[in-house]
Amino acid sequence: LPDKDAGRNLRVTLTHLLDVLEPDKTKASRSLFIVETDGSLLLSRTSDLRVDLWELERNANAVLTLPDHERPAMLAHARRMVDLDHGPLLSGAAIGEWVEPYRRRRDELRISASLRAGRHALAASDNRLAEALGLSALDVDPWSEQAHSLVIESRINSGDLDGARRAFKQALTAFYDLGVTSGLATSELLFRLGLWPPPWKVTLTVNS
Repeated sequence: LPDKDAGRNLRVTLTHLLDVLEPDKTKASRSLFIVETDGSLLLSRTSDLRVDLWELERNANAVLTLPDHERPAMLAHARRMVDLDHGPLLSGAAIGEWVEPYRRRRDELRISASLRAGRHALAASDNRLAEALGLSALDVDPWSEQAHSLVIESRINSGDLDGARRAFKQALTAFYDLGVTSGLATSELLFRLGLWPPPWKVTLTVNS
C-alpha cells in the first residue's frame, strides 16, 4: 500500500489488537503490553504477558548455557521446554520470507537444546524425558541421527524393545528416503535391540 494508506491500515490493526489484549483500557491511557521504542512496536517483557516464544528462548538458552554439573537445573528447564505447545510459528500464517531467519533461529535453538538435554536425561536415567526431547528434535529435523538415537536408547533403557525397534526402523527409513547412509546400524546398537547376531546367520563347522 502507499505509505499514507499503510499507516492508516496499521493504526486500525493496532487498535483491534489492543482491544483484544486490553479490552478495559481507555483510549487516553498507555498500553500495558505494547511499548514503542525508537519507532518500533514491541510486546512488553515487563508485563504479565506470557509468550510461548519467550518461554522457549529462556528455557533453551538455560539448557545450553548451564554447566554439566548443574544437571538437575538443566533438566528442569528441559521439562518446561518440552511442555510448551510447539506449533508452527505464528500459527503457520503466510507472512512472507522475512520471517524465515527467525523461524530457522527458533528451530536451531530447539534442536540444540533438545539434543544436549537429551544426553543428560539419558545419563540421569530419565528415559521418558530423553524420549520426549528426541521426539521434539525430530519434529523439527526428521533426519537428525542424534535425535533418532535418543529415542531408540531411551526406549531400550526403559525396557520397551518393540518401541525401540520401531524407532530404529523409522530412522533407517528416513535416511533411506534421503539417500544417505546412517551410522545407527552398528553391531552394538543391533545387539541391544536383540537383532545381533542376525537370526539368519549360520555357523558352519568344517571337519578335518
